[in-house]
Amino acid sequence: MYQHKQNKVEKLLQEHDNVIQAIDSHPVSDYIAIGSYCGLLKIWDYIEKKEINTRAFGEGNEITALCYDKVGEFLAVGFYDGTILVLDSVSLETISGGEFSYAKARITQLAFSHDSIFLAATDHDDTTTLIKRTSDSNSEWSYIGRNKAHYKSIVNIIFGIALDSNVPRLLTLGKDRNLVEYDILNSTEDNLIVMSTDKIEQSATPVSCAWYPPINKEHFLLIANSEYKYKLLNATTKRCRRTLLGPTHGSFIQKIVNLGYPEDKHYLAFITEDKIGMTILPLDGNPHNTTALLAHCDGTNNLVACPRSKYLFTVGGKVCRMWEVNPEVLHATAALGGTGLVPFYELLEGGKRWSPGQGNGGVLLLLSDEIPVCCYY
Repeated sequence: MYQHKQNKVEKLLQEHDNVIQAIDSHPVSDYIAIGSYCGLLKIWDYIEKKEINTRAFGEGNEITALCYDKVGEFLAVGFYDGTILVLDSVSLETISGGEFSYAKARITQLAFSHDSIFLAATDHDDTTTLIKRTSDSNSEWSYIGRNKAHYKSIVNIIFGIALDSNVPRLLTLGKDRNLVEYDILNSTEDNLIVMSTDKIEQSATPVSCAWYPPINKEHFLLIANSEYKYKLLNATTKRCRRTLLGPTHGSFIQKIVNLGYPEDKHYLAFITEDKIGMTILPLDGNPHNTTALLAHCDGTNNLVACPRSKYLFTVGGKVCRMWEVNPEVLHATAALGGTGLVPFYELLEGGKRWSPGQGNGGVLLLLSDEIPVCCYY
């Protein structure tokens, strides 16, 4: 939007006029960063509903990925041409030495380690890039290396923390069914070392992963696959410890994220091809513990959860939508589905039905009443 004033053109408003793919929430403040294919980066205060800052990179600089570090000091930006910029999160200016152009394909995901020392990226060539912060005082970053550890698309890149230590871990999950962990501490310049590669699926395709909240004694990595199932993998051995039924809302899950609200309970948010949903944790396969609704008719591109509040954001097409979480409604719906094994009887054909003509209208028959012995192979 422009205004003509004294033979001069003054810009009043500039909005996204192309596909929005990149979005991330500030870890401390009530800010949301949104980047689109028109090269426009905007920071919004989602509580006050006002714009905080804007930077226009111009046509031909399509923004494909965004990520804040864990304290909100830096904002990493990935572009369609493979360039990665590390910006000051307040001024949106590129920090000294914060431009990296080693990738030659579209940046798909960015992730910071918990201590904000490492920055990792994946691109459309199925390659992982690692960048390291070399100076705390001058905020200098340096390139470590790249590795093409997958032969199909990488669906997730995730940092974790080693058990009983503060050492960061870097893992990538690919459509080749491989979970790859990198030895980032011993990697040197131009040499990103692969520590281990584990095949985690046989027929299904993994589509997303997230760290399972610490509600069990065992530490898990949660995997969602294309067969509408969740898998809990031991975070150390990477062996499958449990398989559960996932959401079945038209299409399989595209992305899963943990909710930080409320602090005393745990929930999982997810998106499918066009829906947004929420699941009560711990996972048990009960379909009544999950709900979903239509988010974007033309497809949902991304999902982010605000770490300190009850809001979720999704993007699809040229639209960004803000959602408010209301866990009490989900718990009420789950209670209506029954307790114990009742919700699971409904998953079996013929597992629950009424036999008419007995007592007050009929008697409830269960599968176990008709089949005395069930064998599992």
